[in-house]
Amino acid sequence: MQGTRSRILTASEGLFADRGFSATSVRMITSRAQVNVAAMHYHFGSKDQLIQELFALRLSPLNRQRLALLGRCQVDADGEAPSLEKILEAFVRPPVQLISDPESGGMRFMQLLSRAFNSPDGAIREMIYGQFSEVIERFSGALGPRLPHLSREEAFWRFHFMVGAMSHTLHVIADWKNLENFFPDVPEPSQVDEVVDRLVSFLAAGFRTPIPSQEKCG
Repeated sequence: MQGTRSRILTASEGLFADRGFSATSVRMITSRAQVNVAAMHYHFGSKDQLIQELFALRLSPLNRQRLALLGRCQVDADGEAPSLEKILEAFVRPPVQLISDPESGGMRFMQLLSRAFNSPDGAIREMIYGQFSEVIERFSGALGPRLPHLSREEAFWRFHFMVGAMSHTLHVIADWKNLENFFPDVPEPSQVDEVVDRLVSFLAAGFRTPIPSQEKCG
């Protein structure tokens, strides 16, 4: 049986994902969690603090997995820079595993994360970016030696294109039943490795592509 704190976190995640942050009140959360408002304030203090702890609860383990995989491939490289594919795999595999596991609640969390990135509330977006600061720093540093042809500005853009491609892939996995109406001849991926291999291959090609010419067509 879930304790009070866990019930509040579970209830809030569902409501925030379905309704958004501003449209979800503390009373809605406490009603779904079957606790009183005093219990909510005792455990979290405020709705903003609840949101922050909810993202930390979900994103901290995910990002620890990413950093652990990155560290492992750096050790395996034995003093050399890991391959571009290994670095990219360390970044994308943990979220693909999360959303591919029906018992993890990953699909609901991806809904929530999407709402956060699109939220007009700057404080919520800042909470999210704060969770990724170490990951961005470590992966940017690891990618640098493998991308000598890219300027810092170009590497910045390609990193963000990677995040966009990965996020869309996660939504494809989560919404496969609807997508198969448009692509009935494409089989649903049956294994995490299948998705990760395709995504890594696509991303590696994008990172390796030379910087486009700045010359305009006449």
